[in-house]
Amino acid sequence: MPKILPFRGYRYNPQIFANLTHVLAPPYDVISPELRKNLIHRSEHNIVNLTLAKKANGVADKNHYSTAANLSSQWKRDGILTSAEKPSIWQVTESFRDEDGIEMKRFGYLALVKLEDYSTDGIRRHERTHKAAKEDRYRLLDATHMNFSPIFFVFNDDDRSCEVLMNRFPSETVQTGTLDFETDVNLQIEQTSDEEWIDSFSSMLANKPILIADGHHRYETARTYHSNQTDSGLNSGYVLAYLVPSSSKGLQILPTHRGLFGLSSNQIEQLQQGLKLFFTTKQPSDSTSFLSVIIGDDKLTKYYLDDDVNSSFLDVHIFEDVILKKTLGFSEDDIANKSQLAYFHNRRNCLKAVTDGTINAAFIMEALTVNRLMKSTEKGSVLPQKSTFFFPKIGAGMVMQSLEMI
Repeated sequence: MPKILPFRGYRYNPQIFANLTHVLAPPYDVISPELRKNLIHRSEHNIVNLTLAKKANGVADKNHYSTAANLSSQWKRDGILTSAEKPSIWQVTESFRDEDGIEMKRFGYLALVKLEDYSTDGIRRHERTHKAAKEDRYRLLDATHMNFSPIFFVFNDDDRSCEVLMNRFPSETVQTGTLDFETDVNLQIEQTSDEEWIDSFSSMLANKPILIADGHHRYETARTYHSNQTDSGLNSGYVLAYLVPSSSKGLQILPTHRGLFGLSSNQIEQLQQGLKLFFTTKQPSDSTSFLSVIIGDDKLTKYYLDDDVNSSFLDVHIFEDVILKKTLGFSEDDIANKSQLAYFHNRRNCLKAVTDGTINAAFIMEALTVNRLMKSTEKGSVLPQKSTFFFPKIGAGMVMQSLEMI
């Protein structure tokens, strides 16, 4: 079962940064060169300097990890980053508007989670990982001994027991800020070192499996790094986590739509034949498995999976198993390398891309509910890459973990 610990987290000095807006950043893997430039323009102390460090002259440095290590050490010496006096847990409240403009609120907790192998009753995963991304984060962790971004976890809270703890959180310090990436997320970050509250929180989670929502690569990187440590003196057995209860009303999973581009005329014919062979456009009375597809100038059509076709009921599985592998003959490497594959978070942009001819075909995915996702991982099943998009993403720079202390 998962083990939760408070920690002496590093954070931007509250006496200097009561508001964190100018120093926060989205996760490293969604930051474009232009966005990185804008973040640094906001503040020379923006966390992107550590998560995506560059040489001082602005030229990309393939060995920039030592740059991040030196800079983080300098910020500690200068009092830009300060550690909590006592092991603590932080409560984070995120206020934002969803895609329909409705006001939402999500809450979660920053703490340490003990690293362990995946299991159905401990730490669960739901997506596959790829080697290149893990190598990059491994080198950064090895150079800095710091986790700057939390791994996003979800735990089952059907009984809403976490709300009781949230309502009696004994706040000691508060910082605020706004992360303006996909939408404006107003943050309130409260700290507590109250041992009684922390014990209650840890006990509540002791018998609950927790699911990695976002950050599979970094979790596996941390686990590999820990297994490679021998007498290093580092506290590498725990990882920085953002733990969100499933009952949090603002916990949203958006679909990631698929597109196929660069298809030859033969491949387009294969795709059309596959849809006829494995699907029907007439909805069977008991069928819930379908794909919404548009090819070229055709109209968006629902294709219902034939009962005798072996695949999961989830459309992301159907797309990978039946369309990519059975119909088009894509290999695992083709899929991992995104050969002829495009992904869209916005339905309108996906449909526009096929209308414009940027892609040959669009596949509109249905949104997964949190409960359905939790259910799908009960037996250890893994979804294809980019099956979920937890909205909004959790930013970097709120609280950081040093492997050199707890």
